[in-house]
Amino acid sequence: MSAFILISILLVRVGLGMYLAGLTRAKNAAGVVARVICDFGIAALAFYVLGAAIVTQENNRIFAMDFRHWFNAEAAAEVSVFLLFTTVATGIVIGALGERSRFFAMLPVTIVLAAVVVPVLAFWSRSSLGWLARLSVIDDFGASWLHMAGGVFALFGAKAVGARSNKYHRDGSASIIPGHSVPLAGLGALIMFAGLASLLAAGGGRAALNGVLAGAAGIVASLVLGRLRYGKPDVLLMITGMLGGVVAISAGAANVYPIFAIIIGGGAGVLVPWAAVEIDMRLRIDDPAGAVAIHLVGGAWGTVCAGIFCGRGVGGTFQAIGVQLLALVVAVAVSAAAAFGVFKFLASNLRSNEADEFDGLDLAEHDIGAYPDFQQNSIRSYHLREA
Repeated sequence: MSAFILISILLVRVGLGMYLAGLTRAKNAAGVVARVICDFGIAALAFYVLGAAIVTQENNRIFAMDFRHWFNAEAAAEVSVFLLFTTVATGIVIGALGERSRFFAMLPVTIVLAAVVVPVLAFWSRSSLGWLARLSVIDDFGASWLHMAGGVFALFGAKAVGARSNKYHRDGSASIIPGHSVPLAGLGALIMFAGLASLLAAGGGRAALNGVLAGAAGIVASLVLGRLRYGKPDVLLMITGMLGGVVAISAGAANVYPIFAIIIGGGAGVLVPWAAVEIDMRLRIDDPAGAVAIHLVGGAWGTVCAGIFCGRGVGGTFQAIGVQLLALVVAVAVSAAAAFGVFKFLASNLRSNEADEFDGLDLAEHDIGAYPDFQQNSIRSYHLREA
């Protein structure tokens, strides 16, 4: 089963690279793919070295860590599954801070998420010793402890790094800064959807079916939303709705009936695209990938819905909703505390300088262009650039 999960997670990572590359401008496309690759390596090692000791420890004290996985091959299967899940959370932050954050400054963010935040939340929710698990929280695939954790970090990071140049204006208006390839972003989103839906199949046939139905409902609901609000079928809204749907169902995929998966996905297909627009236009938080809306808002919606549609009777449903709300609050509180600390620490080194942002991070940080045959640059090399 871990091999199946490995393939699913790798599909998510491949799709993420394509999705983020398409949503960024050509001058930053190579750099964002480099971040997707590097983030995976750092997250995997950080989790294995420290995070796994938190998730797999056999005491009821969170810091009584167990490092047996360093030398015991029998612990490898359990560690590998959580390791692969963790890399989903760290990838969420990359797109939200795209086109204006420094490459090396982002590495501590990945380490904190993979080594501490996700393992702690996963232990509480998934381990038989975890206090949320003992309260019967419903979240097998990480709507709260995985997606919401990454979404909170994306929110704090986007706020800390600030908006891209010329995004927001003094008169209150905002500019749309389109990515260089919507088709590439769309194909990447489809691959991510395939990976996330396949991941749910680890929970059985109903979970796999629910993942597909929730994503499909998210597509249709966002299509209707785009038509009613803008008069046209908006491609980016449909992408956001699809991903929001599959994120939302990740909490209760193995516990709700398929008809309820459609309701959960359809609700996410309206709520998540709406939230993406509001975060951009009203809160004035620049998130080029819509990561905050997809993972934080979608994850929160799915976490609550898992309690509503769990089928435990009237009394049991109210109790389940309370537990789900508690899990939601805990995920936000722990992630927000960690995110505030790490971004406060990185504040002076997080943002690229104005010249680098103007020239593009491909050139400034990697001394390369994503499309050298098509881009017309007067600067041949970053190292030859005039001050």
